[in-house]
Amino acid sequence: MRKILFITVMAVAALFSFASCDKEEEPANPNPYSVRFGYIRGTINGTAFCLQNKEAPGETYITNGNIYTEYPKLGINSYGTNIPITKDQNEFVYGFVFHLVPIKAGAYDVISPNHEMFHNRVCFMDKRDTNNEKWYEPLKQPVKLLINRAEFVDSSNIPFIEGVINGVLYNQENLNDSIIVENVEFGVHY
Repeated sequence: MRKILFITVMAVAALFSFASCDKEEEPANPNPYSVRFGYIRGTINGTAFCLQNKEAPGETYITNGNIYTEYPKLGINSYGTNIPITKDQNEFVYGFVFHLVPIKAGAYDVISPNHEMFHNRVCFMDKRDTNNEKWYEPLKQPVKLLINRAEFVDSSNIPFIEGVINGVLYNQENLNDSIIVENVEFGVHY
């Protein structure tokens, strides 16, 4: 029942989003160094979706990207971002969250949740019920995170980052509740 409700909500959000894409339409290829840029597209639980932002402030769907911390003496930089998928009354309801150490292109197998600063993390948040937020993370098998591009530019201390997520994420509170993520491509530059 939850999966059906989730699929229905995702489908409605994709249909009514201001920045939705048709299946055949690829996200625009804006200036790779633009200040605000983001897209996310793929399939979650068999439902395809595609969102991209505009370059104007206030119209951005992919909003949060920040460097959580830097440890220059150790040669470690970490990057964390929230990739909102849809919003309800200006609050983001669903989104991917990942924390990457170090910041570099490559393939990552994220095996289990580890909330320490020096470990990689991928999760999905469901914030429809603020009293009962759900977090989905890889538990039984690795989630594949492929970072195709991680590039810093002079105008920003936040990298331009693009990648793909594949795998199964499980509800931390109920292992029978899972989300299948297939070829979810994303790009963020904030």
